Amino acid sequence: MLTTEEREELGRLRRENRTLRTERGILRSGLLREGACVRFARIAAEKAAVPAWRLCRTRQVSRAALYAWQARPPAPRARADERLGLEIEAIHAESRQRYGSLRIHAELADRGCRTARGSAWRA
Repeated sequence: MLTTEEREELGRLRRENRTLRTERGILRSGLLREGACVRFARIAAEKAAVPAWRLCRTRQVSRAALYAWQARPPAPRARADERLGLEIEAIHAESRQRYGSLRIHAELADRGCRTARGSAWRA
């Protein structure tokens, strides 16, 4: 039989073990090598399953920075990429999904949208 002190210590150790397993699972994704924006996006996606404070602690970002990132409007390049993606989707649909990146780039140029060929490929 366990004494009261031993039961309390066993409970504390089990809680600590559960916390460490969760944090190890978070760290296995290798996100500490990636930029802050990628970390914030992953934290926002995983927030439903794991508390935000734990994700922030293991990914080495502050919760204040996470919430500031969420409140910040998209960057101009992100908005331009979104518009370009919509334009490319429209061209792809109009061509009945037959155009590749080279033809899409040419069609974008015909429509007056100046982009690099890699932008059409990337989107």
